[in-house]
Amino acid sequence: MSRVLALVAAPRADTAAATEFLRVLAAARAVGREVAIVEVGRGVGALSAAEPDLTEEGARTLAALAEDGVVPRGDADPAAEMAAAEAILVLPDPARTGMPPVLRLRRGERPASEAIAALATAGQIVLG
Repeated sequence: MSRVLALVAAPRADTAAATEFLRVLAAARAVGREVAIVEVGRGVGALSAAEPDLTEEGARTLAALAEDGVVPRGDADPAAEMAAAEAILVLPDPARTGMPPVLRLRRGERPASEAIAALATAGQIVLG
């Protein structure tokens, strides 16, 4: 089974983009992918709060993911999660700088602390 790491860097989850992000994660679970949701940077608490601020559909989708054992975590070790991932999806922070324009990470390797710090600001993240 391949593992999808979903990184949440956006501070708000009551947006159309966040709802679509959750739909994509639910679709990944529906086809048998393991999914881990990890909040980073300003995204910590966006989904893992006791009562996250979500759209109605976002709340239903997050509840369905939780029933399937997929629970957002703001206290996870992003480096360890990235080393275990086959794919990474990102709900970016709209205030990100886009620096670096592309953050390239090696699949199966634990990234350095500099790469972890760049996660929330990068324009794109490529795992390969």
